[in-house]
Amino acid sequence: MINAKTKKTISITFKPQLRFDFDINLVCIARQRMDKDVLAGVSMNHQFEEKIVEKSFITVQAKGDYPLIRFEDVRNDSVSIANLWERFNMTKMNEDLLKPLNEWEKVFNNSENSNQSIEELISNLNVFDWDFGKIPIKYGSKPRKITLTLKNIGGVDAEWQFKLPNDSEIQTEKWADPGEPTPEKAFEKHILDSKIFNVHPRSGKLQPGEQMELNVFYFPKEVKKHHLQAFLEI
Repeated sequence: MINAKTKKTISITFKPQLRFDFDINLVCIARQRMDKDVLAGVSMNHQFEEKIVEKSFITVQAKGDYPLIRFEDVRNDSVSIANLWERFNMTKMNEDLLKPLNEWEKVFNNSENSNQSIEELISNLNVFDWDFGKIPIKYGSKPRKITLTLKNIGGVDAEWQFKLPNDSEIQTEKWADPGEPTPEKAFEKHILDSKIFNVHPRSGKLQPGEQMELNVFYFPKEVKKHHLQAFLEI
């Protein structure tokens, strides 16, 4: 309700759930104002049907969109771009990045509302291998550095972040017994503690049309095949 000779600010919040162009009419309706003679007649007859009339409307146009990023380049000083592009599955990754979120990805993003374990949630996500190749251990003091170029090809700002398995670990009390880890978990912890894989920077924000470089490192310190799951969150 707005009192006579006053004004009121009305806020409109746009929170789209789809990638879509929205065109909406907002209609202002009001009770019909009656003069004194009409009001007197209503009082005498005790019969009154309130009349609601459309006063005006405004058209609100908005576009629902989601961040879109793409890998533009991948390179190393000793490996060809074509070879790296194939090893890092860049074509398939870019195709997947351009697709809307599937149902499993939506469940993963709202994992706090799910009864599934983290292992079950992860098992339903698309996985892409980044193969650094073989590195002679005698050159282990120098990690293999791969430089990738990320570009925002969408119409909205894109924030991205690489997450490693230990990013979500909860520090337990010294007296707490975490239990015996599985061989897979123990190997994962060894890789993380030894910093065999690294990503820099781990996060960033890109405006539409903007691009930036990120570096991923493989630093083998032993003769063994290493692997680690990392998550790209956009």
